[in-house]
Amino acid sequence: EILRADRAFARAEMGIADDIPVVFSFGGSLGAKTINTAMVDIIAEYANEKNIRFIHGYGQYGKWMPDALREKGVEKYSVCFGENGKPYLENLPCFFNLSHSGDFVCCATGEREVGLDCEKIKPVREAVIKKVLTEKERKTLKDTDGDFIRFWTLKESHLKHSGRGITEELYRLDFSEFSKTDSFRLGNLYFTVECIDEYYISVCSEEKEREFIKVNP
Repeated sequence: EILRADRAFARAEMGIADDIPVVFSFGGSLGAKTINTAMVDIIAEYANEKNIRFIHGYGQYGKWMPDALREKGVEKYSVCFGENGKPYLENLPCFFNLSHSGDFVCCATGEREVGLDCEKIKPVREAVIKKVLTEKERKTLKDTDGDFIRFWTLKESHLKHSGRGITEELYRLDFSEFSKTDSFRLGNLYFTVECIDEYYISVCSEEKEREFIKVNP
């Protein structure tokens, strides 16, 4: 599990005092429905408590949660979705993006828009490489599978930053000049990419400073 955030900075941005406990939760795969249902009841039970805050990420299979919470009288902060499905927090000055692959779940946060992608290194077919990478990018490949996944996460983090997702051809984005650079600027965007335990994680943001923090379950 990967979480990237500065505790003091995040609390200040969200207006949460240091002495107020924060419950951060999310559910995935087959357990998502059970966790989401439980969190609706828990959040509703503590809705009027001023000394606790809840942040819950539910993904595409939990879009019913805001309506369920409103039915229980909870609607201060709602997770909404942009035109292409990117989630955002209504009435909360904090941006976030989620990604998962294999055993990793990642979350990127910031005071400005952010895009994140995580992918496990795995064998890639030549046809996929030609479809996704530009000719310049293909010429930089040495460790074919790892280098391809690295380029993929950079491209997808860029698209997720804008909220478009995979709605345009990935080969239109070229990162060949940054094949050996783990942190760089492209226009007004900053990119950071890191390989952790055979996973590549890329973040695209308008903020320069980025830190990766690994939290083991």
